[in-house]
Amino acid sequence: MPITDIPILSMLRTRMQWHQERQRVLAENVAHADSPNYHARDLAPPNFQSPLQTASLTLARTDPGLALAMAIFMFSMAGVPPLSGFFGKLYVFLSAVQSGLWTLAIVGVLTSAGRTRAGCG
Repeated sequence: MPITDIPILSMLRTRMQWHQERQRVLAENVAHADSPNYHARDLAPPNFQSPLQTASLTLARTDPGLALAMAIFMFSMAGVPPLSGFFGKLYVFLSAVQSGLWTLAIVGVLTSAGRTRAGCG
């Protein structure tokens, strides 16, 4: 799939072209502001609601196995207990405690828990 066929990039390109055209229309409005009987013009912004709704195929619908793998990887990165990310964090914090770096271990645990709770992984 070429990168130009990705719907979000196509919408971005359309939005940028709209901004360029709107800038030209607004410049004409400023240039003709003192002209008699001149009516200012503007462009309606493009509506992306319908393309977003039709293109909203989720990964779970298109490839459930890949969606499951992605969920497991994301939970592992967040450090959810039975997964490898949890054990990686656990061993890092245990080695910090064994080295006597209690402050580093406490700050690490708190920031890890805070990031997981905030959804940042």
